[in-house]
Amino acid sequence: MSSSATTHAIELGTVKDVAAILTIHEKTVWRWMREDDTFPRQIRLSSACSRWDLNAVRAWIAGRVEVQQ
Repeated sequence: MSSSATTHAIELGTVKDVAAILTIHEKTVWRWMREDDTFPRQIRLSSACSRWDLNAVRAWIAGRVEVQQ
């Protein structure tokens, strides 16, 4: 059975992964989440486990670059 809908794999990453992509400190990721409504939100997998959609983080970066050009 085929579907015409395109599926995209979600690439999940830790706060450490997000910080590495952005070349910032992990604490800055949490601060940006509090202060910037446009920053990608974490996905809570459990009460002790949060992950980010790394594609959403990359898209957020691309959007910031486009605005500045």
